[in-house]
Amino acid sequence: MNPPSKDIVEILEQSSTGIGYTFGTNMYVGEMPDSPDACIAVYDTGGGQPAPNYTYDYPSIQVLVRGGRAGTTTYKDTWDIAKLVMDALHGLNEETWNGARYIQIIANSDIIAVGKDESKRPLFSIHFNIHRTDV
Repeated sequence: MNPPSKDIVEILEQSSTGIGYTFGTNMYVGEMPDSPDACIAVYDTGGGQPAPNYTYDYPSIQVLVRGGRAGTTTYKDTWDIAKLVMDALHGLNEETWNGARYIQIIANSDIIAVGKDESKRPLFSIHFNIHRTDV
């Protein structure tokens, strides 16, 4: 079974919401490189206590969405991408990815405006709780 972040990136890549981001090009696991400007990063953030023998997990993830520098994308453009992420993941249930059954993925926050990074690029965060088990 993969870390949840890896599966979530695949879910986002194949989402019908039209995010249009690709792993390794502008979507990453566990890091947000300085380039490209506009990108998505998915981080594993722990979660709830797993069931005995790890038969049922309650992991959580954070998705960061970063826009481009001033003049290339706006705050609203970046928020729109964060909304597509929310639409793709919030409420997703009964999906199987890479040997894991995702029973449910639920946002535990709305889209959070983090502000701008050191290069003045808008940044948004969404946190999700996950219920999953082995297939």
